Amino acid sequence: MKQQTAWLRNDAEARVRELFDAAKAAGPQEVRDTDGTFSLTFIPVKGTLEDLFSKPGPIPDDE
Repeated sequence: MKQQTAWLRNDAEARVRELFDAAKAAGPQEVRDTDGTFSLTFIPVKGTLEDLFSKPGPIPDDE
């Protein structure tokens, strides 16, 4: 099942937990209002240095 990525404001307000879960799982979500659009994006927290150095192999460029 494809996850919803565009919401009407009333739906987003009524289903805010689903909105946040969708942003985390499926990427940016748009919430349409009468005079514009909101964009909700989940940005994960980077790991700690301990997490980084405990992994075997080379350190990826994005970490």
